[in-house]
Amino acid sequence: MHRICKLCGILPHDVRKGSTAPMSFFEDVANSLGLSPLGEETKHGLAKHIVKSLDQKWDKSCYSDGGTVTQIALERIEKGLRLSGRQETNKKQSVHFPTEIPFDKIQLSIDRIDRDGPAPHKASHTYDVVVNDRSYPPPAVVAFALEEMGHQIVSPGTIRAGKGTRAFKLLADAGFEPVSKHTVPTDDDEILENRVNDLLLNSDLLDEAFTGSDTPPDKSEKTASSYKRNAGVIATILRLAGGTCELCLAAAPFRRPDGHLYLEVHHVQFLAEGGLDNTKNAVALCPNCHCRCHYSEETQPLADRLYRQVNRLKKPSSGF
Repeated sequence: MHRICKLCGILPHDVRKGSTAPMSFFEDVANSLGLSPLGEETKHGLAKHIVKSLDQKWDKSCYSDGGTVTQIALERIEKGLRLSGRQETNKKQSVHFPTEIPFDKIQLSIDRIDRDGPAPHKASHTYDVVVNDRSYPPPAVVAFALEEMGHQIVSPGTIRAGKGTRAFKLLADAGFEPVSKHTVPTDDDEILENRVNDLLLNSDLLDEAFTGSDTPPDKSEKTASSYKRNAGVIATILRLAGGTCELCLAAAPFRRPDGHLYLEVHHVQFLAEGGLDNTKNAVALCPNCHCRCHYSEETQPLADRLYRQVNRLKKPSSGF
């Protein structure tokens, strides 16, 4: 990893013993190569994007069954960089972060991105700052805010983004906490399913404390009405259930092609009746129990049973 960082001219990434290369490492490498995000990026997908962009082979030796990027993939990235003529360099810019960034400076940074775009900084692959339903790459927001404060002009790829980084803390403290692209609600079933799969395979994309929204989801109009669902809620509920139906307490009936146990996420207070798309209103059920909760004559007694059995559920004060 350190050799790749030198070849890309980016800040080094430290990995604790037993850990794998973090998402922020692949994001920095991709940015240094000028690669644009390709849809719903994960660590696995981004590594594949990088390897193939360097004309190297991507195959099953590049990742484990759990989706972890292997040392072989890193070696192919390094090989591709060297074949492209890159030379190792120890040159790196040190970013001097202030103790805080004022709200108005971040707003000026966002106004600049609205006007001129984020260049020379690249689009984010995993997180965005979202303001008025518009998305902004966190490194660009911080970099331009530092310029507005009269600090320094920050080179692309030198601000590390990701959970726990200094840049993210400064944004959160100012009221602009970055959000995962994978937890932005969508009414596209295919995108939703892809996001859920990514979140189940990559736990670093979803905060353990994630619960979803405390306001009803937006309704979208197609040929029929549907609701924008949050993949983060679905992935969290499936993890909490651990493969067991939360109503009948039986094991999931089968495994999906990707190996995950099959359960369906059900909103105890239906979305159509004002229910929230969050973990306090959702459970994982086997297909049979899910149908019972929707179509049987005992829908209300089953809902009451779920409120008694599942501690995280919050019963609405107004009823259904």
